[in-house]
Amino acid sequence: MIDLKTNLALLEAVCKNPRAQMERYLAQGKKIVGCFAPYTPEELVHAAGMIPMGLWGGQTELKFAKSYLPAFACPIMQANMEFGLNGTYEGMSAVIIPAICDTLRCMTQNWRFGVSSIQMVPIVYPQNRKSLASLDYLISEFEQVQVVLATSTGQMLKEKSLSETIEIYNEHNAVMRAFSDEAVKHLDVITPIIRHYVMKSAWFLEKKEHSEIVKEIICGLQELPVYEFTGKKVILSGITCEPDELLHILHENNIAVAADDLAQESRQYRTDTPMN
Repeated sequence: MIDLKTNLALLEAVCKNPRAQMERYLAQGKKIVGCFAPYTPEELVHAAGMIPMGLWGGQTELKFAKSYLPAFACPIMQANMEFGLNGTYEGMSAVIIPAICDTLRCMTQNWRFGVSSIQMVPIVYPQNRKSLASLDYLISEFEQVQVVLATSTGQMLKEKSLSETIEIYNEHNAVMRAFSDEAVKHLDVITPIIRHYVMKSAWFLEKKEHSEIVKEIICGLQELPVYEFTGKKVILSGITCEPDELLHILHENNIAVAADDLAQESRQYRTDTPMN
């Protein structure tokens, strides 16, 4: 139980201070690439020997970002822009921005001119997934990301490295699915906010490192008796379920999170990457 509490506290600390994780990796001589939400191909970053870190905004007072984005723009993007402008992301080698909505399309240009010290790498996903031309286009977009990353690392991505990365990410997917299945049996320990910390921390840790921690958490939970939760159970849906105060309100009202369809959490673990 001590190891379980220690690991849960560790992932909570990671979520509360992602910058500390970034500094740790930089001290190890590793390069960091910021991955704008959602659906950045972070496997390409990992396979290039760099650390992908999720950029999901945060609680901050908007000062500089107001000059670039209107008040009605997505709060995640507003916060990301603010952090970029105020130096919070300094030390990153690049950021990748998937242009899948109007705000993200604007972000590519706003970032290029506002945060010129951190290289911006855009990627546009094809909308017509049934067209054969879409596959060719997607490959060309991935190749463009790969070329830009290579300018930072000094070497092109190797197929062996990508295969190893896919194995690491697919294993992480399986571990996170296993955690989700086990967590619902222990809703006394895995409160809404604790579940969120386990899920969100994956964006700030190298995936193999995160997998090992979550495996230990699963083992710790399996040693406990199944808890019969008597309150209400809900499924969360959307992009994120933040700020943390919202999750505390659920817990205070005897409401547990049984599952989710959040872009920041379980949705990313649903489908494995084909090895071919």
